[in-house]
Amino acid sequence: MSLSGATQQSLFGGQEPVMAVMPPPPRYKPATLYKLPLDGVKPDPDQPRIHFAQEPLEALAESLRRQGVIHPVLFRINEQGEAILVAGERRWRAAAVAGLKSIPALCTTGDPLELSMVENTLREELTAMELAEALGRLKEQRGYTLEQLSTLMGKAVSTVSEILSLNRLPREIRDDCRGNPAMPRDILVRIARAETPEEMVRLFRLHGNGQLNRGKLKGDVAKVRPLKFSVVARHLTTYGSRITSIEVAALKPAQLRKLKPLLEAALSDLSLLLKKIEDAPSRKS
Repeated sequence: MSLSGATQQSLFGGQEPVMAVMPPPPRYKPATLYKLPLDGVKPDPDQPRIHFAQEPLEALAESLRRQGVIHPVLFRINEQGEAILVAGERRWRAAAVAGLKSIPALCTTGDPLELSMVENTLREELTAMELAEALGRLKEQRGYTLEQLSTLMGKAVSTVSEILSLNRLPREIRDDCRGNPAMPRDILVRIARAETPEEMVRLFRLHGNGQLNRGKLKGDVAKVRPLKFSVVARHLTTYGSRITSIEVAALKPAQLRKLKPLLEAALSDLSLLLKKIEDAPSRKS
């Protein structure tokens, strides 16, 4: 990585030597470190992380005042020639709080949505709802499959499917949980399995009032008696043949919109069942 005339010392505070003079936007080079003015870079509107708590920002700002910015942020150049943050928005915000005028920034041509989500996920900075929405955007906008998302995030396919199921939740629940890191993902997954949006809201409110623990929630979502294996096998066989017989090309747009969340919910349930089978202790026949 080229430092464009800067020394490594500049990344750790102290006297700041002159770094690269910013060239016109089209001349930014990938894998090159620049010193950008804070007002010369913009946050990415597709950034998966939306909620930034003020107290942690203040703590980071104090650290930046003492040590400087150790890790550069990542940026890309959009079609208008503007520098757009790809990763490091929290550092950028904290630098402004700290009163800094510039920040070390590395130019990249990587996929901004993917890089931003991966960085936040690895640092465990996304709430369950933010992660679900970010994965949903990758799936919709980039055409990622469950397997590709699983590889990207380093999580099992069943886990990714569970996370994506949270996008079935009504907007009221999603808005309430987006900035709440304390809301357990497993609770939201169980609520998302309810049959109707009204039932999801009811369960969510009961949980918020302390009237619904994990055990009670599990019972409320699925009050079903265990089925015999022969019945399950017959249902699955019939289910598979009927699903594959659907003529997608003949469906109307409104029908497709309704079908998609139903299929995603079914996929989530099947993935959970597969996970239970994989996790079950092996027994000799």
